Order: sequence, then structure tokens, then C-alpha cells
Amino acid sequence: MHSVQLEELKARIDKLENRDIEELLTILEIMSNVTFFGEMKRANCEYSKYEQCSLFCLQSGAKNKIPAATECRIPDCAAAYSHCHLEANNLTCTFCPQWRNVNTLSDLSKKASEEK
Repeated sequence: MHSVQLEELKARIDKLENRDIEELLTILEIMSNVTFFGEMKRANCEYSKYEQCSLFCLQSGAKNKIPAATECRIPDCAAAYSHCHLEANNLTCTFCPQWRNVNTLSDLSKKASEEK
């Protein structure tokens, strides 16, 4: 290989390494936002009970198909049949459709202060 080809190859490798670092940083930023906002939502959500989401009531067979579905641990759950719920974690709370109308941190903090 000529030195020009080696230089081009080195430049291509450096470019790939930089892109990998940028992608990693993007993923870290997304996951930190999911953790932060999901935790805020879960802490202020009326459906998050006993580390489960009472909004999502699933048939008992779902626990064999969905890893986040577990037997109901919520006392006095409205569902009288054998069922399961999704575990209330930061990811499920982040993408919860019940929060689509809450757009800002001030809305979340206002809701939390009203409940106190």
C-alpha cells in the first residue's frame, strides 16, 4: 500500500470511530432522558401502584409472552379475574399514553403540588 492509501484508510477509520462515539453519546442522552422523565411520571402517576401499572390490566397468559408482565400485586384491584399488570418502570412510564397532555416540567410539578 502506498502512503496515500494508508492515510485515506486511517482517515476512514477515524471517521468511523468518531461516528460510533457520537452514536453512543446520543443513546446515553436518550436513556438519561427516559430515566429522568419516566421517574418523574411514575412518581406522580395515579396508576403506578405497588411497582405495577394499574392502567394496563392483561390476561394471565400475557406473563408468558411479555417479560414486563407479572401477576397482580395491587390490593383491591378492580379486576376480579386472574390477571397481570405491566411493571411500572421508567421506560413504560415514559411512553405512557396517559401523559400525552402533560408537556412541560412545570405541568408535572404543578400536578404534584396539587396532590399534596
